[in-house]
Amino acid sequence: MKSMLKFIAVAVIGAATLSACGGHYKPPEAVVVVQPEYKQTDTLVGTGTTAALGKPETIYDPADAALPENQRTILLSYMIDSQLVTVNYTGYLYDSTKADGKGAVVETSAPGESMFPEFPMQPFTLGAGKPLAGSTALIGFDQAVVGMKVGGKRTAVFPATLAYGPTAIPARTAKNNLQKTFPAVPANSPLVYDIELVAVTMLPNIRPVPPPTVLTDLVTPTVGAGKLASAGKFAQVRYTVYFYDGTRDSRIGTQIQTNVTTDTTVKPFSFEVNTPAAIAAMIAAKQTPPVIEGFNNAIFGMQVGGKRTVIIPGKMAYGALGNAGIPPNTSLVYSLELVDVLDTAPAP
Repeated sequence: MKSMLKFIAVAVIGAATLSACGGHYKPPEAVVVVQPEYKQTDTLVGTGTTAALGKPETIYDPADAALPENQRTILLSYMIDSQLVTVNYTGYLYDSTKADGKGAVVETSAPGESMFPEFPMQPFTLGAGKPLAGSTALIGFDQAVVGMKVGGKRTAVFPATLAYGPTAIPARTAKNNLQKTFPAVPANSPLVYDIELVAVTMLPNIRPVPPPTVLTDLVTPTVGAGKLASAGKFAQVRYTVYFYDGTRDSRIGTQIQTNVTTDTTVKPFSFEVNTPAAIAAMIAAKQTPPVIEGFNNAIFGMQVGGKRTVIIPGKMAYGALGNAGIPPNTSLVYSLELVDVLDTAPAP
């Protein structure tokens, strides 16, 4: 009997091996994590200031005043009456077998126990209704605090899309307590958070200066003395581009891109210059010009050695469509230097 059992075991193993090598093999299926719906439950209603969303304000192009609002060109959108909220929190892995959904603790707002090492303080402060630290992680957290009153407590269940999404977080040891460990957070994990609203701080309302509606020099240009960038010529340009920031005196915001470098092997940006009228005609005919309208028009008429820093309004930049990393109707600031002008297109 013993030898017979041994034979059967070998036969089963052999069959499994053949199945794995033959046409009946099925690749392992991806693990599908069942996601709970977003849910928030107040466990203690506070009596203090209510955490609320800021109010949006929009500035339109004055030239569009006669048009319906949805057809006007937006010069600037910003928020007023924004708040900072301060909270204590504890985060848990979601456990569907528990009535409250709370599994193992994965982080708290205690110093050194957050999954955000750049935020080691207690309690924790963030913008009401704004993504956490400007990121796409834990975006449900900011939503969960809206409507709470200071002194209140709330439990919120986040599906993975409102938590850390596809990001997996390894197991950790608390920075301030080497005996305290936290389990890993697998990818696409729903989470549960206990949140206590400690304080609400109103931020000052800063109404930015709207950008100009036409191409505008930000500082007095430096006039060059070399060849003229005229229609049909190929301009060689060094540039740095920034977001327009109407809250700064300089109007220069975050840098987006630059080709200014000390590396002599990096060539300047080259494009064929057109007259402003020719670019306008291309746009009217729904053709794509070689460069954005404002860039072409800023270089047109410059001489080699010349420098300009210009504000390009959104409608002369990437317009209502925007571009990668640049929202629609965004005004930009370009710092430009005309390095050379060629009669023919440069070699690649």
